[in-house]
Amino acid sequence: MNDVEARAPSGATAGDDEALLRGLQTLRRAWWFGIPLLLAVPVAAGAAVIAWLAPPDWAQGALGAAGWVVALQLRLPVSLLARRSSRNRRTIALAVASASGPAEESVRVVLVLLVAAAFRPALWLGLGWASVEVVYAAVNAVVAPLLLPRLLRDPSEKARQARELIVPQLSTTLAASPSGVVALGTAERIGATAIHVGFTLILAAQPWLALLTAPLHTGINLGAIALQRRSLLLMETLVVGAGAAAFAVGLIAFHHL
Repeated sequence: MNDVEARAPSGATAGDDEALLRGLQTLRRAWWFGIPLLLAVPVAAGAAVIAWLAPPDWAQGALGAAGWVVALQLRLPVSLLARRSSRNRRTIALAVASASGPAEESVRVVLVLLVAAAFRPALWLGLGWASVEVVYAAVNAVVAPLLLPRLLRDPSEKARQARELIVPQLSTTLAASPSGVVALGTAERIGATAIHVGFTLILAAQPWLALLTAPLHTGINLGAIALQRRSLLLMETLVVGAGAAAFAVGLIAFHHL
């Protein structure tokens, strides 16, 4: 009898835990091959931008990456406040997701106003922003399956609440084929990259449109969370569709507004 069987969490059997761990191991192995695909997304996007839209602007790309990190930190007060006001992990996750739009779009519009009002710097600012998020997603894809076994063995109340939030979300992912999860995850990063570039171009054209991109950004994130429990394909379709629309509107807005 192993540790998982000896300390199976309330509401789950040792067999359930073993099946979950086997699924996580399979998914983790798939992601070792899938990580290069994820990291290829910003490389391919950068190559396409250089070939068809604008020469590289590495300084703006680095600034966009820094902006994403700052926006991530702005969510921390919301997370802390949500943790103090609620013990429901799903409520906390939704609160943090709701803060994503205002946090990211406020930082984005400040950077656009300061340094990226022209097409080329705005384009590369958005691409740098999206690229560091791809790296963050790649790290999470590897680290999350490594941490969950420890969570399954933890008998504490906090761990139980975390399992109630995480395991239902994972059930949809683990029900799909590992190769399908990797393919859809890569598609999501393509869509998210298009969203960030598109929103940056929109704000470079008309900064006041941050009043629209902020709630749109939050809506996309909340919609993705809701759809994740139903279907990975629906979730990725939302992100890719939103990305295509944001990028197209960004190009049109910048050249016609």
